[in-house]
Amino acid sequence: MSATATSLPSLCLLALAAFASLYLATQRRNLRLVRDIDLPRWHTPLRCLGWGLLATAAVTAVITGGWGPGLVALCGALTLAAFVVIGLASYRPEGLLFVLAMGCTGGFWALGKIVVSGIGAG
Repeated sequence: MSATATSLPSLCLLALAAFASLYLATQRRNLRLVRDIDLPRWHTPLRCLGWGLLATAAVTAVITGGWGPGLVALCGALTLAAFVVIGLASYRPEGLLFVLAMGCTGGFWALGKIVVSGIGAG
Protein backbone atom coordinates (compact mmCIF):
# COMPACT_ATOMS: atom_id res chain seq x y z
CA MET A 1 0.00 0.00 0.00
CA SER A 2 1.42 3.39 -0.95
CA ALA A 3 1.94 6.30 1.40
CA THR A 4 -0.74 8.31 -0.41
CA ALA A 5 -3.31 5.58 0.19
CA THR A 6 -2.53 5.50 3.89
CA SER A 7 -2.77 9.28 4.23
CA LEU A 8 -6.04 9.60 2.28
CA PRO A 9 -8.33 9.16 5.33
CA SER A 10 -6.43 11.82 7.25
CA LEU A 11 -6.59 14.15 4.22
CA CYS A 12 -10.35 13.65 3.96
CA LEU A 13 -10.91 14.27 7.67
CA LEU A 14 -8.69 17.35 7.74
CA ALA A 15 -10.37 18.79 4.63
CA LEU A 16 -13.81 18.03 6.07
CA ALA A 17 -12.98 19.84 9.31
CA ALA A 18 -11.43 22.73 7.38
CA PHE A 19 -14.47 23.28 5.17
CA ALA A 20 -16.83 22.90 8.14
CA SER A 21 -14.95 25.55 10.11
CA LEU A 22 -14.84 27.90 7.11
CA TYR A 23 -18.59 27.41 6.63
CA LEU A 24 -19.23 28.14 10.31
CA ALA A 25 -17.12 31.30 10.02
CA THR A 26 -19.57 32.88 7.59
CA GLN A 27 -21.79 35.44 9.25
CA ARG A 28 -25.20 34.73 7.81
CA ARG A 29 -25.08 30.97 8.24
CA ASN A 30 -24.42 30.76 11.95
CA LEU A 31 -27.39 32.89 13.00
CA ARG A 32 -29.79 30.04 12.36
CA LEU A 33 -27.32 27.34 13.38
CA VAL A 34 -26.59 28.09 17.02
CA ARG A 35 -28.55 30.67 18.97
CA ASP A 36 -26.99 30.21 22.41
CA ILE A 37 -23.37 30.80 21.42
CA ASP A 38 -22.02 34.23 20.51
CA LEU A 39 -20.51 33.22 17.18
CA PRO A 40 -19.43 36.63 15.83
CA ARG A 41 -16.44 36.55 18.16
CA TRP A 42 -15.57 33.11 16.76
CA HIS A 43 -15.30 34.27 13.12
CA THR A 44 -11.58 34.94 13.13
CA PRO A 45 -10.53 31.81 15.08
CA LEU A 46 -12.72 29.62 12.85
CA ARG A 47 -11.23 31.15 9.70
CA CYS A 48 -7.70 30.66 11.04
CA LEU A 49 -8.52 27.06 11.99
CA GLY A 50 -10.00 26.36 8.55
CA TRP A 51 -7.06 27.74 6.60
CA GLY A 52 -4.60 26.08 8.97
CA LEU A 53 -6.28 22.70 8.48
CA LEU A 54 -6.21 23.15 4.70
CA ALA A 55 -2.51 23.99 4.85
CA THR A 56 -1.88 20.96 7.07
CA ALA A 57 -3.72 18.72 4.62
CA ALA A 58 -1.70 20.12 1.70
CA VAL A 59 1.63 19.65 3.46
CA THR A 60 0.63 16.12 4.51
CA ALA A 61 -0.34 15.24 0.94
CA VAL A 62 2.93 16.50 -0.52
CA ILE A 63 5.11 14.87 2.15
CA THR A 64 3.43 11.45 2.01
CA GLY A 65 2.72 11.21 -1.71
CA GLY A 66 5.06 13.59 -3.47
CA TRP A 67 4.10 16.49 -5.68
CA GLY A 68 2.18 14.52 -8.31
CA PRO A 69 0.20 11.79 -6.53
CA GLY A 70 -0.02 13.78 -3.30
CA LEU A 71 -1.69 16.76 -4.92
CA VAL A 72 -4.06 14.50 -6.87
CA ALA A 73 -5.05 12.80 -3.59
CA LEU A 74 -5.50 16.24 -2.01
CA CYS A 75 -7.81 17.37 -4.84
CA GLY A 76 -9.88 14.22 -4.40
CA ALA A 77 -10.10 14.71 -0.63
CA LEU A 78 -11.06 18.38 -1.04
CA THR A 79 -13.75 17.50 -3.56
CA LEU A 80 -15.25 14.82 -1.33
CA ALA A 81 -15.14 17.09 1.72
CA ALA A 82 -16.76 19.97 -0.16
CA PHE A 83 -19.66 17.76 -1.27
CA VAL A 84 -20.19 16.46 2.27
CA VAL A 85 -20.16 19.95 3.81
CA ILE A 86 -22.51 21.34 1.15
CA GLY A 87 -24.89 18.44 1.70
CA LEU A 88 -24.81 18.83 5.47
CA ALA A 89 -25.18 22.59 5.26
CA SER A 90 -28.24 22.20 3.05
CA TYR A 91 -30.08 19.49 4.93
CA ARG A 92 -28.66 19.28 8.47
CA PRO A 93 -26.54 22.34 9.34
CA GLU A 94 -26.34 21.55 13.06
CA GLY A 95 -24.34 18.45 12.13
CA LEU A 96 -21.45 20.67 11.04
CA LEU A 97 -20.38 21.22 14.65
CA PHE A 98 -20.08 17.46 15.06
CA VAL A 99 -18.22 17.17 11.75
CA LEU A 100 -15.79 19.88 12.83
CA ALA A 101 -15.03 18.14 16.12
CA MET A 102 -14.73 14.65 14.65
CA GLY A 103 -12.76 15.85 11.63
CA CYS A 104 -10.15 17.59 13.77
CA THR A 105 -9.87 14.67 16.18
CA GLY A 106 -9.79 11.93 13.55
CA GLY A 107 -7.59 13.85 11.14
CA PHE A 108 -4.91 14.61 13.68
CA TRP A 109 -5.09 11.07 15.10
CA ALA A 110 -4.52 9.61 11.62
CA LEU A 111 -1.81 12.20 10.96
CA GLY A 112 -0.09 11.15 14.18
CA LYS A 113 -0.10 7.52 13.06
CA ILE A 114 1.49 8.54 9.76
CA VAL A 115 4.20 10.53 11.53
CA VAL A 116 4.93 7.71 14.00
CA SER A 117 5.14 5.11 11.23
CA GLY A 118 7.39 7.44 9.24
CA ILE A 119 9.71 7.90 12.21
CA GLY A 120 9.85 4.16 12.80
CA ALA A 121 10.67 3.47 9.13
CA GLY A 122 13.35 6.15 8.92
